[in-house]
Amino acid sequence: MACVIQMQRRAIEELRPVKGNLLVKGFLGNNLGRVSRRKIPIKFALEESFPLYFLGVSEGFGTCSDIHGINVIVLSLIPPGNLLTESEWRKVIGAEYTVLLSEVEGSVKRILELLALENIDLSANPVAVTFRRTRKTSSYVQLV
Repeated sequence: MACVIQMQRRAIEELRPVKGNLLVKGFLGNNLGRVSRRKIPIKFALEESFPLYFLGVSEGFGTCSDIHGINVIVLSLIPPGNLLTESEWRKVIGAEYTVLLSEVEGSVKRILELLALENIDLSANPVAVTFRRTRKTSSYVQLV
């Protein structure tokens, strides 16, 4: 199983942005850090039309990571996603960027796409976070 995680993490790290609104650590973390944890869950969306589901946070530590100390939010267009717990909430606030995980139907190939942060609506309950596609992708093969 470590092999799958390592391949996925390396594909995630390949998408690391260098500047601009693709980085969420400052913008997302600073804004969400001011919101009460009672507003969990966060409503993630892609270009305001498609709901995104929280899969988790890829943490930058251990032998699976080449870039340590960088957490990355992983989202999907396929439900159900995972519950955003208080522990995950803290990881989301500290995440540096966000990727969208997609499966290629009938294949073991997985595609990751870097998402750009579009908007945060702090007045919404739950807080609404909108992303847009960047078309910057990376892929890996999931071995089982």
